Amino acid sequence: MHKLFNEAMMTLFEEDTIEYECQQDREKFEKIIFNLGEKNARDLLKEHGEIAIHN
Repeated sequence: MHKLFNEAMMTLFEEDTIEYECQQDREKFEKIIFNLGEKNARDLLKEHGEIAIHN
């Protein structure tokens, strides 16, 4: 980074998780999870600890 921006003052920050939440997305994802069915949703939670949906 210093080679690219040698004249600029830089501050490097620790890595952090960024989350995005939109009510419309939430409703869409709730429908997806509901359509999985209770057994499949519980199996995913048991196996992975979460249900991740990438859009």
